[in-house]
Amino acid sequence: MRNKDERMRATPPIPSQGPTTTTVKRMAARASLQLPPHLQILTPKLLFDWSSQNLPNINIRFSAIQQYDEIKQKLDVRFTNAKPIPATQKIQKVTPLSNYTVEVKPYSDSEKYSIHSTIKKIEKQSLRVEK
Repeated sequence: MRNKDERMRATPPIPSQGPTTTTVKRMAARASLQLPPHLQILTPKLLFDWSSQNLPNINIRFSAIQQYDEIKQKLDVRFTNAKPIPATQKIQKVTPLSNYTVEVKPYSDSEKYSIHSTIKKIEKQSLRVEK
């Protein structure tokens, strides 16, 4: 059986963390190790400040706990009142292909996919104008 450290190392990154987040964290950790102890990056605010100064090509935003709590309250109300759409509960990944089409997969790494239009098809009807 693996010990706790091995399990933690074997755990994949959190799904919401994309390659940019992983890169920023890796670069910040490396920079922090090279800084004197009193200047090391130890808080989210220090990470934001360091990233803003040293990674100008990456748009970094900082949200305070108060902002998070305000938005969470609004979203909790929306999610509580939202009704699930039964046909979409088995879908795990939707990727936009254009303004009008999406690729749908049953799970993220699936080989199977389908492409759907986001515009409802309307049958053409001839209009007759009476005089």
